[in-house]
Amino acid sequence: MIDPRTKESGEDKQEYCRRRGWGGGWKPGPLKQWKWWPNTENAHRLCVYLEELDAKITSLSQSEKDERAHSLMRKFYELTYDRDCNISTPEGAAQAIEELGYGSAKEAVEWLKKGGGVREVNEDLRRAHYDNIHAVPHYSIKCDGQAGAVPSVSGAQDSRWFYQAFQAPIRPFLILATQSNRLHSLIRSFDFGFTGSLVQHQALLQ
Repeated sequence: MIDPRTKESGEDKQEYCRRRGWGGGWKPGPLKQWKWWPNTENAHRLCVYLEELDAKITSLSQSEKDERAHSLMRKFYELTYDRDCNISTPEGAAQAIEELGYGSAKEAVEWLKKGGGVREVNEDLRRAHYDNIHAVPHYSIKCDGQAGAVPSVSGAQDSRWFYQAFQAPIRPFLILATQSNRLHSLIRSFDFGFTGSLVQHQALLQ
């Protein structure tokens, strides 16, 4: 959640931006003006709801679960930025679940009203504050045994930053082998945790 202080029912986007000192007409890049600045707590909680639904479907692979989760996020964006819907309310957020065919909006609203997902979202918020995450997107690249090898960073970054970031943890592990005055190629594979996903990177030294 970018700003948990947003009113529970959401706020008029222009009024919110004026309150924050950005000017009522502020918007990022090519996005059109939209109506609601949402409090995304219910949307985040429904991400937990989807995880619970998916856990009951044993035929789903992890990649299929990931794609369903990504589709839910895209649906929240569509409702907010393209269709001027208010996902702050239980009913507004649950609309995404039903439109994607993942479940009933009525059942999702009942789950929210019973407090579903509150504990998990609060734990995520505590972890984000501990990791000093205050903006999105936020990138954290980690290599086992090398905590802090690459500083975490928020905001849009160009491809050069990512290239350098992925190179940094690898360098200490690259081994130069000499045999009969010749350089031999050694290939080592490393797994990196990148924003919750594993990215396999092969380092080649010739």
